[in-house]
Amino acid sequence: MIKKLTATAVFSLLAAGLLPAAPMEAMSKDAQVVMTSLSARQRFPWNGKVDIDFSFTSAVPDAFAFIHFEASYVDGEGRCVKVPMNTFDQMSLPWCTTAGTYRVTWDSTADAPGLTVTNIRYKVTANMAKYMVVDLSSGKNGEKWPVSYYEDVPDFPGVEKGKWDDYHKTTNLVLRLIQPGEYIQAWGDWTIDNTYAHYNAHTAVLTQPFYLAVFELTQEQHYLMSGSYGQSGFIFTGGRRKMRPTVETYALLRGYGQKAPHINWPITGSKVGDGTFLKILRDKTGTSGFDLPTESEWEYACRSGGAASGFWNDGSDAGIDTSTKFNTIMNGNEALERLGRYRHNGGMVRTDNSDGTFTYADAPKTSDESLGTAVVGSYEPNAWGLYDMHGNVAEWCNGTWGSGTRWSNKNVYTNDVGWTVSNWGQYSQRPHRGSKWNSDAYQCAIAYRRNDNETQANGVRLCWRFETPAQTQAE
Repeated sequence: MIKKLTATAVFSLLAAGLLPAAPMEAMSKDAQVVMTSLSARQRFPWNGKVDIDFSFTSAVPDAFAFIHFEASYVDGEGRCVKVPMNTFDQMSLPWCTTAGTYRVTWDSTADAPGLTVTNIRYKVTANMAKYMVVDLSSGKNGEKWPVSYYEDVPDFPGVEKGKWDDYHKTTNLVLRLIQPGEYIQAWGDWTIDNTYAHYNAHTAVLTQPFYLAVFELTQEQHYLMSGSYGQSGFIFTGGRRKMRPTVETYALLRGYGQKAPHINWPITGSKVGDGTFLKILRDKTGTSGFDLPTESEWEYACRSGGAASGFWNDGSDAGIDTSTKFNTIMNGNEALERLGRYRHNGGMVRTDNSDGTFTYADAPKTSDESLGTAVVGSYEPNAWGLYDMHGNVAEWCNGTWGSGTRWSNKNVYTNDVGWTVSNWGQYSQRPHRGSKWNSDAYQCAIAYRRNDNETQANGVRLCWRFETPAQTQAE
């Protein structure tokens, strides 16, 4: 849920006259956006205009906040009557801005002609923008790609309310605000595969908000950003390929770690290599915030905070012990049928044998979207509106894959960025999460972890971080 910070001013709206500054009352404890002052004064002589002065600060540099204005009064029968506030001299609604001090002028005669009351109450509310959208179809002739902000999913003609249209899977890139919090990461009782995934459960704390892509990066988005659809030979080219996920190497996304220029997260922080996919995206949008999520960020978002504590991000297996769940998902899983593309629901070609057994074979890369990877957003999202975090394509995360057991020495990890490894060779191995179209069900579980060499290809779910000292580029 997006928290809201509210300040309220109460004063009289008269036919004429100047009003003193109204008292301010803070109504929220949101640590991200804080309303610090609010006052309102009528113009003198009275011309229907009201100047509203307010200030708000943010604990997060460059946080984007939508500002709302409300007015109401209590009538003679004790009923609260809302007054429309749509017409302002300096701006139009909706209005999104960064922290600062502002004066806006409301035209009461345009929105409430003839209104004469003596107890009007004003409320100004600031809340962080829920969605960030990059228009990849613009930016011709060296211009930047425009970045816009939305409070919620807009209404699109012919599209179910609350759903994104196909343009936001192809020519636009949409990311969702993830507010900070804490959750229980990993599991401590794996019973089938303890080679890659047996890591101690612990509390993971994230202290900064970030934005995470609603969809896996598609082939058309990759093309608009880089001029290619992804790694040839590893992407499905049949049916609606523009909206099917791309795959790319970690090295081309961020830069080589094992060899020069040695882009080694987390030692080199948010730095990416020249000519890489992320460098292009940053340059074309004019912001250095774009990156890959850490494993802690990825799992937090997949679980919708702590809402999903088990295997699946819809919370359908909450309260079932891990060993029992494993016994039910080796050859398919009912929840996963709803949540993502994997081996048993079209990811591979199934052949039923006469003896009642069955076998699987890889789907040709020319297959339409009924086999192999699915069009992004084809399955149910989690509670935060994020799609395909189970299956479809494995998603790279920032980090390295060091030796030894991860998360083993303490119970709480804050803003964990992964291993800091001791030699160049270990930098070649990178983690990925979520598994893919030809994976078994248990491999698609939330906490399941795998790794690949940075020159191998996996899927991409982009994130955008607010700039913090820990993410300053290292030279």
